[in-house]
Amino acid sequence: MRAIVIFLVFVTANYVSSVPCVALSTWEATFEAHDHYTGYYARGRMAYDKTGEKVRTVEAIKGNATVAYDSLYLFNKHAHYRVDLKTKKCSKEALNFKFEPIEIHANSTYLGEVIIGSLNGIGTGVIVQSWAHKSSSGGQVFQTFTSHDCIPVSHSYYGKNSAGKDMHYHFDYYDVRPGVSSPEIFDVPKSCM
Repeated sequence: MRAIVIFLVFVTANYVSSVPCVALSTWEATFEAHDHYTGYYARGRMAYDKTGEKVRTVEAIKGNATVAYDSLYLFNKHAHYRVDLKTKKCSKEALNFKFEPIEIHANSTYLGEVIIGSLNGIGTGVIVQSWAHKSSSGGQVFQTFTSHDCIPVSHSYYGKNSAGKDMHYHFDYYDVRPGVSSPEIFDVPKSCM
C-alpha cells in the first residue's frame, strides 16, 4: 500500500510540474545573446510585446570593435529599424522571418525541472522548467522558465538561417520585469522618420 501511495505522489508531482505555465505577454529585461557558430555576442536591454509582435533591443555587440545599436522589430509590419548609436544613422529592412513568441508552445515537450541556487533559505534559489519544441522554421527551440510566475530565463535555437547556414543562438534573460515602462518604447525611432 505504501508503494502505491508513493507512486501516486510521484506521478501527480510530475504531472503538475509538466503542465505548461502561461508566460508574460509583455516584459522588459537585460539580455545576453550568443551565436555559437559566428562568435557574435551582445548584451543589452530589451522590451517584448507578444500581442503586438514587437521587440525592442538596445545592445552593445562585442567583436573586432564594440558597436551599439537600438533595434526595433515590428513583426506585424515586417519591418526592422536599426539605429547605430555612434553615428545616429538609421537603416530599415524587411523582416523575412516569422515572430516566435517567447512562451511554452502547444507542441512543446517537457524536459524537466531543476533548482538554480538552493532552496535552503528564503530567496536563495528558484525552480525552473525546461521545454523544447520545433520552431516554425523547422529548427529546435529549448526554453527555460521559472515555475513560479513563468518568467523567461533562457532560450536556445538550433537550426538554419535564411541562407541555409547552421545557427545556434542562445539568449539569457536577467532582471525581468512584467509589463513595459512606456508604450512609446515601441515607437519608430525619430532618426528613422
